[in-house]
Amino acid sequence: MIKLLYIHGYNSTGNSNTATQLKASFEGSNLEVHSPDVDPNPDISIPVLTNYIKEHGIR
Repeated sequence: MIKLLYIHGYNSTGNSNTATQLKASFEGSNLEVHSPDVDPNPDISIPVLTNYIKEHGIR
């Protein structure tokens, strides 16, 4: 399984229109789209994303 991490833009969410369309586009394929909610503050978001990547085996 290929894992794709989509990081939304500032003031958006992991369930944005773009993230939803990406997930729908690859539904049924061997690609799994991950789109977590990310805090706009990089001091918060970087450690959270680092842990998310490790926990979900994203390389």
